[in-house]
Amino acid sequence: MEHFAKLVSQKGMSTQPVTDFSLIVDDKQQIHGCIFTVKIDNKRYKLVVPSPFHEPLTQNNKIPTIQEILRIKETMLLR
Repeated sequence: MEHFAKLVSQKGMSTQPVTDFSLIVDDKQQIHGCIFTVKIDNKRYKLVVPSPFHEPLTQNNKIPTIQEILRIKETMLLR
């Protein structure tokens, strides 16, 4: 995660909005969080924010920035 944060900082992308995201929903329609996809230099990074921490990022049709996602300490980077 530190490498990703450093890469975002180097590229000056921290205020870039993340428009590519999906809710994580199980077969009982329970929401477990959200996956945000960030593209940097032809490589895709997937950030997972578990429930309920994803709610402030996605409520009222808000489009979060990379910086807002990384501020949440529960955010995980998928490999």
